[in-house]
Amino acid sequence: MHRLYKFIVLIVLSLLILSACGGGSQATGSTSSSSGGTSRNLKFYVITHGQASDPFWSVIKRGVDQGAKDMGVQAIYEAPPAFDVVAQSHLIDSAVAAHPDGLVVSIPDPNALGPSIKAAVAAGIPVISINAGAEVAKSLGILVHVGQTEELAGFAGGQKMGAAGAKHALCVNQQVGVVCMN
Repeated sequence: MHRLYKFIVLIVLSLLILSACGGGSQATGSTSSSSGGTSRNLKFYVITHGQASDPFWSVIKRGVDQGAKDMGVQAIYEAPPAFDVVAQSHLIDSAVAAHPDGLVVSIPDPNALGPSIKAAVAAGIPVISINAGAEVAKSLGILVHVGQTEELAGFAGGQKMGAAGAKHALCVNQQVGVVCMN
């Protein structure tokens, strides 16, 4: 499971690097990468609604750190101290003001985060979404979403439980406030 998350994070960072190198990037200069070649001095922000201390998000954070190391780029992982979409939108706004080469965001509430994400896109920053927000990513100008739709995942889970003979199920909302899970 941890390998899958690391793989996903590497893909996300790779997509951002490709987007940043394809124009619209504001990074300049070059540095030696760990692989011996030269690469641009790229900086990315990963801003999620989940804290790095959470068991799920800690795996994502470690994947971001390892992916950045492997790719020879800088990646900054940030999240509000507790679930707070207003604080998350401020983190996105601060990242946009820093003019990164790319931005990765989770979208637990598109109404609250949409304006900040659209501002990043308008500033020419390539944006990728992860985890939450599959249904709205395209409408916000996001390049690609890495994750699943909650409805399809729930439906598939229900089918598997039914096939296994389950008669009763409990659905736990582990992140109260995430709109796509309601």
